[in-house]
Parts: sequence; C-alpha cells; structure tokens
Amino acid sequence: MRVSAWGCALGLLCLSCGIEILAAQATAQQAAAFSRVVSPSDPQSYHIALNTLAACQPPVDPQTPICHQKITSATIAVLSQGLSLPIQVIRASDVSELDVARMPTHLLVLFPRGRPRPSDAFILKQLDPVWSKGWLVSVTRSDRSITPYCSRDSLSAELAKASARPIPDKTADTALSQAILTLGSQPGRRLLLVDIALARIKSTPLWASIATKLVDTVYVVDGGKFVSVPYAPTDLTESQAGINPGVWNANIRWRGQGIFHEVRLRSAMKHMISDGRYDYDIQFTAPNETTPLILRLPNQQNFLSSKIKAQLYTVANEAQPGSINMARIHSDRPLSLRTE
Repeated sequence: MRVSAWGCALGLLCLSCGIEILAAQATAQQAAAFSRVVSPSDPQSYHIALNTLAACQPPVDPQTPICHQKITSATIAVLSQGLSLPIQVIRASDVSELDVARMPTHLLVLFPRGRPRPSDAFILKQLDPVWSKGWLVSVTRSDRSITPYCSRDSLSAELAKASARPIPDKTADTALSQAILTLGSQPGRRLLLVDIALARIKSTPLWASIATKLVDTVYVVDGGKFVSVPYAPTDLTESQAGINPGVWNANIRWRGQGIFHEVRLRSAMKHMISDGRYDYDIQFTAPNETTPLILRLPNQQNFLSSKIKAQLYTVANEAQPGSINMARIHSDRPLSLRTE
C-alpha cells in the first residue's frame, strides 16, 4: 500500500509539474508571437479579463455575495499617463447565444483518472442549462481522451468517438495537461469543472489547484461541505421562545484555496451561470507602448481587493474560439489596480 500511495503521489506531482512547464512554454510562445505581429507604432486592441467572484464572496458564507453594483464603463476607468481611455465593459452574464463572440465562455469538464465517470447521457443532460448561453464545452470521454470544444449539436457525436479501451495513463495525463493549457489560452471566460462526486475518497487533485493560476475559476464537484445548524420554528408562542427542537443538516457550496466546492453537477452548472455576474471583459484600444496602465475600480463595491483577478491580454487575429491555437496572448505591459 505504501508503494502504491507514493506512486500515486509521484504521478500527481509529475502531472502538476508538467502543467507548470507547459504553461511557461506557452507564455514564451505567446510573447514571441506578439512581437512578430505587432510593432510599437500600431494601435493595439487590449482586453482586461476581470474576475471579482472571489472578491465578492466572503469566506465565511460564499452563498451571500457582498458586491451588488454592476460594473460599467461609468463606474470604472482604464488610465494611461493619467488620461482615461474609452472602454467597453462586457459582463459574462449579459452575453447570449446570439452575441457570444463579444465574450465567449469555454468550459472544460474533467473526470480524473481512477475516479468513476457518469454516462454520456447524464453528462449531456446536466449541460442543458449552458447551451442557451452559447458556451463551448470540452469533456473527458469514457476512454479518458478529451473532446474538442463543442456546441450542443456536436458534443454528443464527439463523446461517441471514445474507443473501447481506455488510453494509457501517460497519454491520458498528457491530454489532461494540454486540455488545461488550451483552456487557459482562450479569450473571454475560462471555467474548469472537475467532477469527483462518485469517488470513494473525494480529494481535490493537485493539478486542479495549480489550474487556478491558469484559468478564471475552478469548480470541484465533491459533495460540498456538510453543516449542521441549530434551528427553531418561526411560529413559536411566547412561552416557547428559546426552545431549540433540532438542527438543520445540509451540504452546501464553499470556497477554499481558490476553488469552489460544489454539492452536485447540476447545481455547479447553475452556479457557473450565475457567477457570470462577476466576470467582465474590458475592451479598449491604445498605442502599443510599455506605459503602465491603471484599472480604477469603485470602492463602494466592498471588494475583498486582494482577491480580484485581472489580466491584460490581446487576441490573435487568426484564432477562433475553441481553437487549440494560442488565442489569448498575455501582455507584459504593466497593469495595476486601484480602488477609490
């Protein structure tokens, strides 16, 4: 048993290291591609991916957001050398299937090696809520290979391409690493969902924690957290006040180490849709310079400012949503956040 445990730990470590190494290589490739296609004199179209979900979800009760005001071009500003740039602000929850190109959402659904996987029919049924939003989805097949990003009409056919025998462990791990990097390279909103609900031991894979640095939000379906809360009926008489007849037991969603832990796959889908209220894409054009940029946010949002995620990037002209090409090119131009 000890040898087996060490072997599993070593395998997870190698897989996680592989993700980090490939991520560094991808960043270098992106920078090289950017330098080839853009000259300093060109006006450049920029995006700021702004994720305020963790900043708006208090650690004690992630069910109750603390930010209520919608971010708009009137409430924030992008500054360059003290001047405010014209911007367009797109919120993920406002994007429909008809205008998804403004801010695409890519969802990667993974069922880790060694954990039970539900049927294709069950998975497709759980994905029903996201199709009207125009999301592109990639899913682990039954043979542990991974589909390309698909719309509703093509995912069923892609899942059916699974072979009769599972692919080798090394091949499966490589495919998983590359799938996470491909997700990280997409423009717009990038979501990773890891389902371990059917596993006997529901431990979050190490690579899922590493993925929090590469994508916008990571969700793990593991049953959530069990809570037991004393309760009393609200219709007690005055003489009965203070009586505690029992407790309320439930599994709830919770957040830890940058990951949202979900009770069920279906509730995770609903949360991913509603969490789109906290994902924004800020678009603007500016000279391609090294001048630092400042993103100014309103302090009335009650942000937990240390939890805000913002990334400045550009999009390769030839890349299409869902492509394996490096569509998102990270910009080295300095970007800082300011709340006032």
